Amino acid sequence: MTIHASAIVYGRRGVLIRGKSGAGKSTLAGMLISSARREGKFAAFVSDDRVLLDVADSRLIASAPESIVGHAEIYGLGIIKVAHEPSVVLHCVIDIVKDDDVQRMPEESSLHCSIQGVVLPRQPVSFENTGAMLRLSEAVINGYQRKS
Repeated sequence: MTIHASAIVYGRRGVLIRGKSGAGKSTLAGMLISSARREGKFAAFVSDDRVLLDVADSRLIASAPESIVGHAEIYGLGIIKVAHEPSVVLHCVIDIVKDDDVQRMPEESSLHCSIQGVVLPRQPVSFENTGAMLRLSEAVINGYQRKS
């Protein structure tokens, strides 16, 4: 299955970033990769713009379609070559949404999604608030625990 999204490796975790065209998926992926590297963590693109998804042993695996391996789009610059990994096991999903769609106190059920039968933690973020977007994204990637 191929979807419109970006996928990255952040430390030891695979991250799927979804959103409408022009929402900022590539920008958020680049910000997360830069942030991880500043902290001394490994980080790289897996795929940008389109992501191939496969299920193996009840895990969701992301990779790049052959035609775009090792490339990412930088808004205002175009398509560039990037350091990349061939695939990653996904651990979480970040959905870029409108600011009004991010809830201050979200229902637990909205913080998970099922893709091809695999349930993953999900975090909606708004590109209209880049500071909060980065903090929320890093929290879900790092496996935060909500206070009960």
